[in-house]
Amino acid sequence: MHPVDNTLLAYLTKAEDFLRKKNLEKPRLDAQLIFSHILGIERVRLFMEYDRPLSTEEIDAMRNLTVERAAGKPIAHLLGSKEFYSRKFMVNSHVLIPRPETEELVDIAKDIISRSGQGKKTLLDMGTGSGVIGITLVLEKPESIQKLILADISTQALDVCRENFYRLCPDVPENSVVFLQTNLFESLDDSWHGQLDLILSNPPYILPDEYETLETDVKDYEPRIALTHPDMESFYRSFFSSARLFLSPDAPLLLESSPTLIPLLLPLAEENGLHKPQIYRDLSGKERFISWQKIG
Repeated sequence: MHPVDNTLLAYLTKAEDFLRKKNLEKPRLDAQLIFSHILGIERVRLFMEYDRPLSTEEIDAMRNLTVERAAGKPIAHLLGSKEFYSRKFMVNSHVLIPRPETEELVDIAKDIISRSGQGKKTLLDMGTGSGVIGITLVLEKPESIQKLILADISTQALDVCRENFYRLCPDVPENSVVFLQTNLFESLDDSWHGQLDLILSNPPYILPDEYETLETDVKDYEPRIALTHPDMESFYRSFFSSARLFLSPDAPLLLESSPTLIPLLLPLAEENGLHKPQIYRDLSGKERFISWQKIG
């Protein structure tokens, strides 16, 4: 009888082969992330510990997570976190999993803030989800932000956002951040009219017919309300009309969007008093972000 090979390399290879047979896009990376998570080590250390024998408990845990991944559960949900702008943010099924493109939205926002001159700003991250946009900006530009409003319709999403803020921002004054449960701008007090220096958002931008074609690990595990809306025109008309009320004179609104939706947004924004649209392409060359300015 041959001895059982219970080394890290043996089981890592088995997991990768299993995930590949399930036609996952990145079976090797997924297997490595699962194993580094269970073992509590950086992924790079896996290669230095190939001969490490695994315990029965470790093997069972790895097997369970590998089976869940093969069934379509996102790797970020299995690990409970996702890296964004070199920081680890907690995520779960109540929030969108951060995408690399949204890091580019943060880059654009940082540039807008830097070009806006001296003085601390009041920012609103609408539909904040896990808080990656607003929290990253307050950490990247602490000298420029006086007040940050993190708003979402979902109380469960705001719970995730709070946890990320308190874990990642121990040095940010608690009174400089507002967590607001609201359906768009409905619960934002009238005293904020004309007071916001920048509104940012990664709102629903997948058209309903596009939503039905999404991959299983998106459609079945991420909140539909954050991805799409049954009446995009009505949603964005309300968004733009309210955003204009709360923006200070000449202040910008910056959104992440999609090439298919931007043509719909341009006339709606113009109708609701937002002008000077500027479209930005993502690293793949797609029209992905758009900003407007409230004039006067």
